[in-house]
Parts: sequence; structure tokens; C-alpha cells
Amino acid sequence: GLKRSDGGYDPAWMLKDYGMERAGRSSKVKEGKEECSVGLVVIGDEILSGLTSDTNTLSAATSLKSVGVPLDKVVIIGDDEEEIISNVRETSKIVDYIITSGGVGPTHDDITIKAIGNYYGVSCEINQEMLEFMKKKHGGTSPVDSKALEKMSTLPSNSELLYLSGPEEWPILKIGACFVLPGVPEFFSKKVKLVSAYLQFNDVVDDLVQVDLNVEEGEILDILNKVVSDNASCKIGVYPINDVSSNVKTKVTFANAERLDKKFRRGQGGRERSVSSPDDVKNAVQQLIEALPSGAVVEK
Repeated sequence: GLKRSDGGYDPAWMLKDYGMERAGRSSKVKEGKEECSVGLVVIGDEILSGLTSDTNTLSAATSLKSVGVPLDKVVIIGDDEEEIISNVRETSKIVDYIITSGGVGPTHDDITIKAIGNYYGVSCEINQEMLEFMKKKHGGTSPVDSKALEKMSTLPSNSELLYLSGPEEWPILKIGACFVLPGVPEFFSKKVKLVSAYLQFNDVVDDLVQVDLNVEEGEILDILNKVVSDNASCKIGVYPINDVSSNVKTKVTFANAERLDKKFRRGQGGRERSVSSPDDVKNAVQQLIEALPSGAVVEK
């Protein structure tokens, strides 16, 4: 993978990688995928009443932007089932995926999951996978009672559980094209970063190049913005790494991509086409490396 056509070799950090795996793994290829777009539905009476500030919109917009996925619409609504169904329906007309925030706990006003199930016209039932996970997570060590466990394990029949941060961590609930996230800002922020990465990796149409850095994202923000601006045909993702045991502080990914205007995909006419080649990606990576402080790249 590192040998060039001229007989020389590229450095090890240019090995193609996918996700968090190290060099030497085969990378995933997604043929014919188009750029996706996202809508955010923020749910909570406490936000509309002014009791709580909405910080989740900023978290979602920042995370999605970092992977090149547009946030096309945001709505804030109360804990009302018909409002949730109506806004999910309207938002789904103009975006590919919806992220919801709030209304997923065990109390009486946590109705988001049921509402989205009703939007899709499917019944809710005990999800054994979720029930077993919760029993393992809380059994014997938490005051969570059986009724709460049962309610939080009652999911629409078309639900998927995505273990994007490992099998021991709380899974992300995906119902159809909806990612259902908690409203608590601390939890939402962590989950929306995982969803953003998931959407990016499921939208690329060619191999991924990953560069690990030992500098914080904020220290090289101007450099990153310049690279992204100069290489619009490439999909570039930037991810802070919060692991004190690792010398990697920031991960930057580069991918070939064919971007199609979403209006064209929805039959509204108009088309923009920008196709990147392996050379485009290589040039973008090289631009980043040359602009970085000496020693910033972590060798693999």
C-alpha cells in the first residue's frame, strides 16, 4: 500500500485505514453513496419554557460540520406526541436522516421513542437485546426498578441498537432514519459525535486515509480550516481524542467522495458534481503535513 509508481515509498502515516483501526487493515468501500443531510428535532417543554438552555443544537452543528455533513434544519418542540410526529414527518421531506434530542427517559413525559414508532407505523415491544443490556448494566448495582427497565427497553419493532463506542457502552438507538439521542447535553454531545462519524463513514465512496496528530485541534484550527477550504472535493473529518493514555490528540481523516446536490436527488432539478481522485486526497494530506508544526504527526 505504500509503494509509489516511481518505486519510492510513502511514509507509514499514509497507509489507508478505516475507523479507529491501525495500518494494515483493509478499508471499507461504499460504492455510489451520495452526500447525506441531517435535521435536528430538539424535544423538551423545559427548553420552550426557558428553564433549560438548548446547547445541543450547537453540539450537533459542530460535530456534523466536522465530517462534512450538512445540518439543514433545526426545530425545537415540546413533549407532545403529535408535535413530534408532525415535525419528524415534515423534516424527513428535506433531509436524509433525523437526530432527535430529549424525551427518552423512564418518566411519563418521555414519549419520543413511542412517537417515532408511531410515525413509522410500527408497534412498540420489549426489545430483548436492550433489556439484557440494561440488566447487565444496572442489575444489582442501581436503584432502577423493573418498571423503568421495562419502559426503557420497550422500543419500536424496527429499532436498531448501534454500539458505536463499544459493546459495554450505552448503544445509540436508530429507528428507521432517526437517531434517537438523550437530551442531557453531556450525553448528547458524546453521542452526536459518534453519529456524525457513523454518517461520514457510511457516506464515503472510496478508501480512507487517516493522520494521527499529537497536537490539540484548537492549536491548529487555522491550518485545518485552510486545508478544508482548499480541498472541497475531499471529505475531511477532524476528531479530538480524549485518551490520557495515548499521545494521539487529534485524528484527521481524508476520503475520496462524489458529492451530488441534494436538490438533484430529490427531483427538484439542478446538479453539482465534484469528484475527487486518489491524487486529490494525497495532495490534501500533503498540504496538511507541510503546514503542521514539526513533529506533530504520530508515526504508525
